[in-house]
Amino acid sequence: MELEELRDALKIASDREYALVEELLVSVEKKKSAPADPADGEA
Repeated sequence: MELEELRDALKIASDREYALVEELLVSVEKKKSAPADPADGEA
């Protein structure tokens, strides 16, 4: 039973991490497609 609980917990964590990584990639793509703004303060 403990093994199944651990597997489920890891699956939940990996699903959450996948969603976070996907969100990060979308954010990066938006930055790439956005026009460069020197006043933005980010290099």
